[in-house]
Amino acid sequence: MDPKHTLTIVIVSYNSFSVIRECLDSVCMSERYRVIIVDNASTDGSADKLVERYPHVAVLNLQQNIGYGRAANIGFERATTEFALLLNPDVKASLAQIDQLLSHALKCQKDTAVLAPLIGNQAVPLTDAVPETVDWVSGCAMLINLKMLQQVGFFDERIFLYFEETALFKSLIRSQFKIKLCRDVCFQHLEGQSSTSDARLDLEITKAWHYGWSKAYYYAQYEPNNSKKRPLKQFCLYALKSLMS
Repeated sequence: MDPKHTLTIVIVSYNSFSVIRECLDSVCMSERYRVIIVDNASTDGSADKLVERYPHVAVLNLQQNIGYGRAANIGFERATTEFALLLNPDVKASLAQIDQLLSHALKCQKDTAVLAPLIGNQAVPLTDAVPETVDWVSGCAMLINLKMLQQVGFFDERIFLYFEETALFKSLIRSQFKIKLCRDVCFQHLEGQSSTSDARLDLEITKAWHYGWSKAYYYAQYEPNNSKKRPLKQFCLYALKSLMS
């Protein structure tokens, strides 16, 4: 198995140069795997800095911020390998950990569309433990079988931010595909550091608004019979939160 022709690492970046350099520098510097970075119209020159630091990495510089899911889909479409590993910029993962995750994927690829590591700070031994079938995993690190995903579609592009992976998991499970958690692999996620911005308050307000919209949209489209999650109530709750931030 040639890793470079088996797995592509996809990273969506928005003002994320410094955090990518801190968290994923060794992965991007190595040529073990092909890496695609989709830059979502960063305003801090991230795209140019990424090209300069990682000349062998494919950096796709978008002209406007099209949202996380749509940007990730562009990365998936450019991947020519069987698998893609979608990583948040603020995830710390070693090549050995990625190798282990891929090893699991190769062993259980019959009906497994997504595999993911544990997320946390704990040290876990790399073993041959059988991955556990679950209903969801953290969207910050997901190894995806691209052929299986193509059968149900990639991320719902009507969602700009938040709940895109939840919607995808719902579609996969409905299509009888499996999502699995690998408890012998653990990535660290530095939450809230995927981008840097001086306008922190504006960013938090925008994120709160998108969270409310996406949550309302998800339950309206994917769980319309869930009376506990009424879409209008959810949207109003987070719209109010964004105004009060």
